[in-house]
Amino acid sequence: MRLDGVLFFPVTPFGADGALDEAVLAEHLRAGLAHGPGGVFVACGTGEFPSLSAAEHDRAVRTAVRVAGGDVPVVAGAGGPLGAALDQARGAAAAGADGLLLMPPYLAQGPRHGLRAYVETVARAAGIPVIVAAYHRAQRDDPGLAERLLAEFYAPLVELRSRVPGYAVSLAKAGVRLRGLDAGAVRPPLAEPAPEHLDELSRLVKTGLALVEAAS
Repeated sequence: MRLDGVLFFPVTPFGADGALDEAVLAEHLRAGLAHGPGGVFVACGTGEFPSLSAAEHDRAVRTAVRVAGGDVPVVAGAGGPLGAALDQARGAAAAGADGLLLMPPYLAQGPRHGLRAYVETVARAAGIPVIVAAYHRAQRDDPGLAERLLAEFYAPLVELRSRVPGYAVSLAKAGVRLRGLDAGAVRPPLAEPAPEHLDELSRLVKTGLALVEAAS
């Protein structure tokens, strides 16, 4: 199976009570799928997979598989301690995911052959193929647009993300809220963006949208 083009990494919405909101997740997925992504990567880094229980991870993956309806591949996040990664991998396969994005433990260090054994163990348990993605559609279709997006949207966004640990996820979720979908807050230990950073994010989102609209 081959992925091509822009890939969709949805956030994981939580309700006011802090619980996974499957209805909002489904709405978020439908909105993203309307743009024709090459695949959906659910419950991954942007989806706060380390903060999800096994049951929540399973529900998120099943929701994505149901909403995607086989139109695009669904890849589920897994990782962390080997036992947790195995549970997530088996659960994702049982839920109908097409692939697995494996993120090894952040704090445990080992030799290369140890990491290889980790990956092989999880892959055998899941029985899901390894998927190699290619991010070249924007560059191929409109090199000028790609360059403008990199200079005026992505580069400033990366700089903003680097200011506070965890902002890669917090800003993504805040961006979803700015676009009108109440995906809730991030779970600790992640923190919500500061007001001034939200203002900056809002400006960047408007800039990115304006560039895309002008090119369409």
